[in-house]
Amino acid sequence: MASSASVVLPDNERERQDIIALCEEVHAIRRNEPQRAWTLAQSAGKRARRLNDSGMIAESQLAKARCLEAQGKFSDALEIMKKLLHEFTIQENTERRYKTINMLGLLYYRIGDYNQALSCLKKAAEYFEQHRDINSLVMSLNLMGNAYKEMGDYQYAIEYYLRSLRLAEEQKNRRAAGIALNNIGNAYYRIEEYRKARSYYEKSLEVRMEIDDTYGQAVTLGNLGNIFQTQGQYRAALECQEQSLTIRRELEDVHGQASALGNIANIYIDQRRYEDALSFLLKAQQLCERSGNGAQMAHVLNNLGLVHTELGRGEEALAVLERSLKIAEDAGMVAYIIGAHKSLAGAHAALGNHAEAYNNLRLYNELNESQVSREQTKMIADLQLRYELESAEKEKEIYRLRNVDLQQANREILEQKEQLERQALAIENANAQLTKQNAALAKLNDEKNDILGIAAHDLKNPLSSIALLGRGIQQREVVDTESREMASDIVELAGSMINLITNLLEINTIENGRIVLAPERFRMAELLENIIRVQANALENKELKLEFADSLNDDTLFADCMRTRQIIDNLISNAIKYSEPGSAIFVRILSDEEQVTVEVEDEGPGISVEDQKRLFKKFQRLTARPTMGEHSSGLGLSIVKMLCEAMQGEVKCESSLGVGSCFRVSLPRRMVAARNVPPTSILSE
Repeated sequence: MASSASVVLPDNERERQDIIALCEEVHAIRRNEPQRAWTLAQSAGKRARRLNDSGMIAESQLAKARCLEAQGKFSDALEIMKKLLHEFTIQENTERRYKTINMLGLLYYRIGDYNQALSCLKKAAEYFEQHRDINSLVMSLNLMGNAYKEMGDYQYAIEYYLRSLRLAEEQKNRRAAGIALNNIGNAYYRIEEYRKARSYYEKSLEVRMEIDDTYGQAVTLGNLGNIFQTQGQYRAALECQEQSLTIRRELEDVHGQASALGNIANIYIDQRRYEDALSFLLKAQQLCERSGNGAQMAHVLNNLGLVHTELGRGEEALAVLERSLKIAEDAGMVAYIIGAHKSLAGAHAALGNHAEAYNNLRLYNELNESQVSREQTKMIADLQLRYELESAEKEKEIYRLRNVDLQQANREILEQKEQLERQALAIENANAQLTKQNAALAKLNDEKNDILGIAAHDLKNPLSSIALLGRGIQQREVVDTESREMASDIVELAGSMINLITNLLEINTIENGRIVLAPERFRMAELLENIIRVQANALENKELKLEFADSLNDDTLFADCMRTRQIIDNLISNAIKYSEPGSAIFVRILSDEEQVTVEVEDEGPGISVEDQKRLFKKFQRLTARPTMGEHSSGLGLSIVKMLCEAMQGEVKCESSLGVGSCFRVSLPRRMVAARNVPPTSILSE
């Protein structure tokens, strides 16, 4: 009989296998059990040094770097990985060298050096693709998407995330799929597609709970909290962020704790609980100093500046905001640069530094215009649709291939490929033609605007002179009654024309995105009292009674006072125009924690349902007419709507024929930051 014998490994080989097993366990538990992972990494290092095996020493160092990255100590991990790259290069260990380059890409991303991160990740991804290391490729693609997202290039970010998701699903890698779903949600969050963002976050959380990925759950809970915050659901937002913070503390995740603390502070900022927000932000700043994360530090400092401004600590606000801007500029973080300029404009304005405030506001507007275009948003939607269609077609193709000859199927696939290539070429040519036509249309539109501007300016000055001459004739004592009446008509008609030209220029400025808003703090009641005093003569001429009801609540807001005056003045002027002599106009202020609302109600003829559909469009002549033949250009309400939307507010009208009209303008108490700058910290992986 032949006897069986177990294979006995040499002591050194058995020790190497034990060290490798320890390092693999570190990689698996580093996020959920950070303390145990660090202990195992140290043990692996000691055993590798006793063995005096350079390869095993490098493996144990890699395990330590992974532990440090999981704990948010990115700078320490970066130093270890740089040494390891040198070591693997000397050893000519190509596989380990590129995995180290990939890890360096992750660490550069964590500290906010996105250009360096992309350089490393692209090299690693190319190697993984050539050698069919799909799981490593999936993670590289995700990280590349993160870097592009932070640099403001959402088109590329989504493209890399979707490619990563497809590969993860093909490999049945649930953890990687959960990461990709979370990151796609982040991209949609950045472009304010909150419904889609929430859908992807919920899918990610479901996957992560299925596989018991506690670190991933903390990430996605924090991001869901951000969604609730944007929708004003503060209790739900706090619950998500507190759950995330609890998990982060259990995992000893410094980076994640800072993120959760910053997000809780943002919720308190929205609720104007600034002292509470300050406490959480200072804790987050301390943790950011430990982790060395540039993007996170820039975000926390920006919010610290906003809080100091609100608390009247202007010099402290400028100091932290300048530091935030410097960090963002050094790392090329476009979104945070935009946010810093916006916040600096507010801080300088609060201190009365109007020149500096204007300069920061100008830079904010210039950068903001180039951040996210409509083409990028459309491309993102197209990529999402393409992914969904490809998934459906893939399932259909699998079913078909089970029932047809494989060779015939291959021929059909080749034919389809050629057909798709022809269609792609046709689409490319059509797009090129559309691009050319759009450029021509844009040029014609610019020329039209230039001509309009020149004509309007050239007409405005002589009309002003005509009005001035008319007033001069009116004031002469020797002028007879008929001539004086003619002079009065001239002044009135010239004034109407000047008003029309002013409105045309205003519309042109807003539609071309050249409007610059200068927010400041003011009381709505004081502004309304001033407007009513200015309108006193017009009210007296028509024997109108204006009743003004002030709010019992605080009606202070931070917005563009001049533009707010323009909105309210237009609505009161309209109420005067369309009111019968002897009737009443009611002006009211309503305020709550989120916004200040002004109502202007008249007892005029009212507006029909059909007219209400066209009410806020340009050059609209409605059924109702001014009661004493006053001039109306048909532009005023369209300007009101555009200005309200520019200040993140809204205007509504309620009216019935024969009853009168009520226009309601609601403005946020504080104009929010740029729509392309996230108000909270979203976490990518």
